[in-house]
Order: sequence, then C-alpha cells, then structure tokens
Amino acid sequence: MIFESLIALQKIRDESAAPGVAFLLRDLDQKVQLAAIETVGLLQNKSSVPQLLDVLEHSRNNKVKRAALTALAMLPDEQSRAVYSKYLHDKDDGLRAAAAEGFGRLKNPADLPMLDGAFKDENKISPRLSLAFAQVMLGKTQIAEFSPFQLLINTLNSVSYRGVAQAFLVELARNPALRPPLYHAAEIGTKDEKVYLARF
Repeated sequence: MIFESLIALQKIRDESAAPGVAFLLRDLDQKVQLAAIETVGLLQNKSSVPQLLDVLEHSRNNKVKRAALTALAMLPDEQSRAVYSKYLHDKDDGLRAAAAEGFGRLKNPADLPMLDGAFKDENKISPRLSLAFAQVMLGKTQIAEFSPFQLLINTLNSVSYRGVAQAFLVELARNPALRPPLYHAAEIGTKDEKVYLARF
C-alpha cells in the first residue's frame, strides 16, 4: 500500500506532499525505498538533499545509489557538486549518467569544458545521452553533425533509447530559446524524429 501511494503521488505531482515522504528514504523494503527516492526527486523536495546525500554515501546497493544520485540530479544544488564530480567517472553507467544530469541542471557554463571532455571519452549510450543533455543545458545548442543536441535528436530513431532522449528534449524545450532549432529539426528529420518532436 505504501508503494502504491508513492506511485500515486508521482502521478499527481503534488509537491506539497513531498516532505511527508522523506522518512521512507531509509525504508527496509527496497521497493518502497526506491519509490520514495524517486518521488522526492520528481516532487522537487529540496529539503531532502542532505538525506539523499547520506543514502548515496552509505548504501552498498547500486540500485539505491543510482536512484539517490538521480534524485539529487533532479534537485540541483551547489552542495551536490562534489558528489556529481565524484561519480562523473564512476565505473557504473547509471551513476555517470546521473552525475552528468546534475551538472547540466546546475547550469554553470564553467562546467562545459569538463563535460565536453567526458562526452568525447564516453562510449556507453546512456551516460553519453546524459552528457549531451548537460552540454545543451549549459549552452552548447548548435545542431550539427556529431553535436550533443543532434545526438539527442538522432536517438529518437532508437527504439531502446528514444524514451530517454525524448525526456531530455522535453526538458530542454521548456527553454523558449531552444524551441526554434527543434522546430527546424522536426521539419527536416526522419519519420520517427518528426513524430516524437511533434509531441512537444
């Protein structure tokens, strides 16, 4: 019942309910704990940042660590910068991806050279997409062959990863300055690109 309640809160997106979820971040039932971590991130509960940092630091379970860092990436805070740095080059793909997203949402253009270097060195698609998203968030907005923005658009053609790319593009499209390039991409793109970009 607790798990289902958390899923319902995620769907309702009532941010005022978020503080009441924080006590579940250490729940002994992993399914409930993961749902609680995801919920405080989705509901933008910034007061949970210290608890998420503690969970990330002390958990030995990679699923829990990934969930905690992903939630922290949704709650950009300068006090999380050191954590993002720590995990940006981790051996775990999910942790690298979450760290990259965190840097992107901090929106500090000074981080761009570091993210560009990580993007060039990254071979795995999930963290590579997160690094592309982060770079566009920080101002690397040109659409050209091999550019981060173009990678996100191209990935709409991938059945396996289009959901990830679409979520990033939806978030980027909240910036009015980034909509014209996406409109143009929708005009000249492949069938799948047109279909998914038209949903914005």
